[in-house]
Amino acid sequence: MNLLPVSVLYTQDQEMPKQLGGFLGSVTTVRHVREPGELTAVLHQYDPTLLFLDLQSDQWRPLLAHVRKNMPNTLVLALGPNRSEPALEAAGMGICVLDTAPLGDRLQLRSVVSLAVSHLHSIRENRMKREHYPNSLSNGHTDSSYALEIGTRPALTLPSLPLQYFSRAFRNFDDVDSMLESIIEGVAGYAKVSRAGVFAMGGDSNAYRLRASLRCMPQTQTLEFSPDDPLVRWLEIHAHLVARINLPVIPYASERLLLEQTLTAMGAEVIIPLHGRRRLIGWLFVGHPITGMPYAPEDLESLMVLGEYVSVTLENALLYEEVTVQKTLAETVLHAIPVGIVAVGADDMIRWYNKAAETILDFPREKALHQPARLLTSRLAGLLADCIEEGPLKEPAEWVDPASGRCLSVLTRPLMNGRHCLGAVAIVNDLSKERLLLEKQHRLERTAFWSELAAAMSHEVRNPLVAISTFAQLLPERYQDTEFRTEFTQLVAREIGRLTGMIDQINTLATANEPAFRPLEVDDMLARAVKLARQQRPNEKVNINLNLDENIPKVEGDTASLTEGFVHLIVNAVEASEHLPAATVTISAKAVATNGRRRLVVRIQDNGKGIAPEIRDRIFSPFFSTKARGIGMGLALAKRTVADHTGQISVDSNKDGTTMTVSLPFKQEKAAESAT
Repeated sequence: MNLLPVSVLYTQDQEMPKQLGGFLGSVTTVRHVREPGELTAVLHQYDPTLLFLDLQSDQWRPLLAHVRKNMPNTLVLALGPNRSEPALEAAGMGICVLDTAPLGDRLQLRSVVSLAVSHLHSIRENRMKREHYPNSLSNGHTDSSYALEIGTRPALTLPSLPLQYFSRAFRNFDDVDSMLESIIEGVAGYAKVSRAGVFAMGGDSNAYRLRASLRCMPQTQTLEFSPDDPLVRWLEIHAHLVARINLPVIPYASERLLLEQTLTAMGAEVIIPLHGRRRLIGWLFVGHPITGMPYAPEDLESLMVLGEYVSVTLENALLYEEVTVQKTLAETVLHAIPVGIVAVGADDMIRWYNKAAETILDFPREKALHQPARLLTSRLAGLLADCIEEGPLKEPAEWVDPASGRCLSVLTRPLMNGRHCLGAVAIVNDLSKERLLLEKQHRLERTAFWSELAAAMSHEVRNPLVAISTFAQLLPERYQDTEFRTEFTQLVAREIGRLTGMIDQINTLATANEPAFRPLEVDDMLARAVKLARQQRPNEKVNINLNLDENIPKVEGDTASLTEGFVHLIVNAVEASEHLPAATVTISAKAVATNGRRRLVVRIQDNGKGIAPEIRDRIFSPFFSTKARGIGMGLALAKRTVADHTGQISVDSNKDGTTMTVSLPFKQEKAAESAT
């Protein structure tokens, strides 16, 4: 069952009922009326009610005059463009006018309507009391008849000041203390009292303290009430105002004493509790009327209605204050994040731009906000637009910004409100330092590689030279020995051939041409590497299986050097398993995501006996080999090739075999790394 009060909207605009109903769905139910002749009947049906009057609708002037004359309990809120002629005319007639661009500030609209609904609720309650107590018991009243007499007096017709005043009070909505000071001045004028104040929570305090006052006594300024204070508990439990003239009807002496002492300490005659949706948010107090006369029952009723206005306004102001604190905290956190954050609305206008984005994109924040995203970079604007229309990127996009020379990584995500897309956010990372560190690491690795190569080369060259030198020293003494001369000739030729082969591979390793990078197909490159490996090791007993995923993207590389590197790895796997009964080498390739970037991963797996743990760290060293033939340069050349392609190579070995894993960046990632 819908228990919300019904409000009436008179307009011929088809979109306004949807917008107004969406904004006020938790406050009131909006009934739309299009025809002027239908409006009077609907207002009589829901009397008293709140009327939203569209100043751009037909016949609004005669309808307004009729409502004000014949339906005094109907509250009217006019809706029209700010500063327009109809809006100024309605304001001059004492009508509260709210802007329709679009429907003004949402929080202000909800607050004003909440005030109006609270006032209408009080009118309905008073009507029920008059119907329940139709006759006055006496002209005077006693303590026991006081409550009954309230219902027998004529209904109080409130002036238009409260609604008009609270509408203007929202000018200070962002400053609760200033707003409360303005409200207290208005309360004093409206209630015709010289002293008034309001206690409420606020700031970093968890106690009720005086937030605004007018002509209060000095001791009142120092009063402070905790949530467990007896006065606070009493106001929470009883939820009605405290008046000095009503103290005799309170049954318990301890409670009468507590309330009398509180009234005296505040210099007040009446305390009006201010209740929010879930708790007591404070209380309003007023002193003697300026006439010097005691409060009449209808005066107390008016003050209670006024308290409803103040409570709604104060609760919304405190909520706004809390939201402001949370917003400030969120902005501080987002500005402190070292990652650039750029958020755009559905209209492609920049709504958020933190300090890190300002530094990374080298574009001032004050020039970026509320401007099209294309002012930053066309690439970034395109990614945000694609995110809004088609969805987010699965992996970050990377490129080098031509203006700043930075290597950028951008990840986009849509900003969703249920199924409705409000815009998109881009998370921008500057990878320049990361790329420089990676390049520095590569240089250190290459320096270590060449140092190790020089030491190994010195050792490998010394062995054949020692043999040749020994035989050369013995040659003069045994020159006549034919067998010695023959053996010497063969040794020199064999060792010189070994040195020549070693120098040729070192020359290949050291003086290789600069790789010519271009996009190449992974399946074609691996198929050629398998073919060349079979030519070098034509052992038909070894099965070489090639398992490749479909639609693998192209990689950026040098076809010749990359193919040769894989040939060395495949030949090494064949040699490790060729003496087994079911020798098998399996080659697989697929695209995987690593640290947010996609890379090509190629695994070459054999079912040999594995690599001994004590030599595993040396297998990529030049001239290291456990085989009777060869000089141990194959794996070293393969590692150098992978490093030249900004890739990585790793080894996993056990008693069931060895797996060589090569990781290479795809075309997009490789382009970014090479440019850096």
